[in-house]
Amino acid sequence: MTEALREVIGSLVAVMRDETALLQAGRSAEVRELAAAKLKLTARLEKLVAEAGREDANWRERMLEADSGLAALVRELQVAAAENGRMLQRRIELSRELLDAIAAEAKRLGGNRSETYAATGGVRRTELPAPISINASL
Repeated sequence: MTEALREVIGSLVAVMRDETALLQAGRSAEVRELAAAKLKLTARLEKLVAEAGREDANWRERMLEADSGLAALVRELQVAAAENGRMLQRRIELSRELLDAIAAEAKRLGGNRSETYAATGGVRRTELPAPISINASL
């Protein structure tokens, strides 16, 4: 069990570091494969943890006490996951800013304002959202 955990955690750390490096470099073509690999490794890790939990409720404490290398590997995973999370969060924020800028420009160019005249002579003005379509295959 310990060896399987070491293998999965080590692989997950490597994948997260590779993904973080690619995101920092601005190359997103290879990120899709790494994200898929990360999902598979995470699922495998969850399965191993669930199996260990069913066998012994105190397996974590016993395993970490018996194997200090595993504890170091878990700390390394925490650091890699935090770095990866920060980079992904920044990427999401940049994408959101870009989409907001595109929507604002489309609204400015499209002039999607609507005016409705009421029977009492009042005018109601509304701003309609600009239709935006995203091609995710790029």
